[in-house]
Amino acid sequence: MDIERQRIQDDLRGIISGEVHCDPVMTQLYASDASIYQMQPIGVVRPRSAQDVVASVQYAVEHEISIHPRGAGTGVSGESLGHGLVLDFSQSMRRIESLPEDRLVRVQSGATLAVLNRTLRSRGRWYGPDPVTRSVTTIGGVLSTNASGSHYLRSGSARDTVESMTVVTVDGELLELSQHHVDEGGTPGRLARGLFEISHQFQELIQSRATAPQSRGGYRFDEIIDENRRVDLAKFMVGTQGTLGIVVDAKLKTERIPTHRGVILLFFHRLDSAARSGVKALRYGPVACDLIDRRLLQIARETSPELATTLPREAEAMLLIELQGESLSELSDRLKVVRDALSGSTEGAFDGVITTEKEERNRLWSLSRRVIPRLHRVKGNAVPVPFTEDLCVPPEQLPDVIAALQNTLKSNQATATIFAHVGHGQLHLRPFLNLGDQADRDRLRPLSE
Repeated sequence: MDIERQRIQDDLRGIISGEVHCDPVMTQLYASDASIYQMQPIGVVRPRSAQDVVASVQYAVEHEISIHPRGAGTGVSGESLGHGLVLDFSQSMRRIESLPEDRLVRVQSGATLAVLNRTLRSRGRWYGPDPVTRSVTTIGGVLSTNASGSHYLRSGSARDTVESMTVVTVDGELLELSQHHVDEGGTPGRLARGLFEISHQFQELIQSRATAPQSRGGYRFDEIIDENRRVDLAKFMVGTQGTLGIVVDAKLKTERIPTHRGVILLFFHRLDSAARSGVKALRYGPVACDLIDRRLLQIARETSPELATTLPREAEAMLLIELQGESLSELSDRLKVVRDALSGSTEGAFDGVITTEKEERNRLWSLSRRVIPRLHRVKGNAVPVPFTEDLCVPPEQLPDVIAALQNTLKSNQATATIFAHVGHGQLHLRPFLNLGDQADRDRLRPLSE
């Protein structure tokens, strides 16, 4: 190690109880994430407590070193990367604490969503937002990106679930954030007054954006101030991706697991027909509606042979729709109504599958839940590349947007996988590119634009 890295490692090991690594091998391991980018940090800290986080931030500020909080590293735009100090919460800060109120749970940032839901299952509850990477993504990542997922129609996004959170500010101050009145003292009161003033100053702009499709992240002022001039600082922090503070833990709302769940798979000859049918399906009250294109279906057949007989080869697209209910017979009737409404016509589905049986339902859901792992198993030089973050559009505009995207890909002589959560217009798009080819690397920027 060079002298600076050695000094940083020695200094930090003297003030925190967690791990500190500044050697070339460890820092190279943290130089990449799920994106196509690489940036080697100067060091890695694996904190064991909130005080470790505070001490690390204070040290970094004093020595002008940037801080990069990291969970599972599943972001596709390099959110976990940087040349400064990486704080990896996934190693030690994974505590899940049950609270007296059955609907609430306190979770440290490094706990994975999958482990949280396994813990909650014994209480007959779960945490609603379910991003595609739910099996490995951490709660810190869920909150920092305002993750949503397939069940947005039922559960909303992460900002709808947060009751309070503990954060470390850029000054190294440990704060408990929830709802705070503008007249309150201390740092939370000062922050509440600041947000209240900004919201008042830009009221017209904020209101004009209220009806626009909400991105999964960013600084959002909608629904953070109530009629009593209380500002929900915890909700405001969700989606800010570590730029305003580092999330240490959070108190979260959970949901009761529904009594009965049913799934419909519908297959279409055209992608645009499937998109229009997905928008039509929203009037029947689904809790999820995912769209999967032909290329993803082909990848599923090749990588998961058990699905081959379920997926017709002539299908250009598929919709996966879930409904829930308290009565099994009523739910079965609703599933058939939706299937019949979206089938039979020229644009309708040509084939479909319905199930309310748990094992079969989970098998069908694996089509959506294993999208990302399957993409990593594609063989060859040209593979689906995570070149940009998700796109967000009004759901009713999704069919036109998909058509425009197809034209853009065609004009750039590219193909891509398309996966969409129809209910809130969220699109995952990955073009097939060979990043070992300079010509394909040169296409990244124009294709992104």
